[in-house]
Amino acid sequence: MIMKKRLVIGKLLKGDKRLKGETFVEYKERLKLEKSLLKDYLSGVWVTTDEFRNNKKKTLDNLK
Repeated sequence: MIMKKRLVIGKLLKGDKRLKGETFVEYKERLKLEKSLLKDYLSGVWVTTDEFRNNKKKTLDNLK
């Protein structure tokens, strides 16, 4: 799944250690979800052709 907007996921991630009061099943489920979220985050943001062209044009205009 490719994201449509870049998110700040650092606040959502809890890390690899079990949290206080967290059962082993909850820990494994949270870890699985966090790894999936991180994978999606690292795969990038979906950009349409028009958005790419507009951003490229803005960048070239700023260089002049």
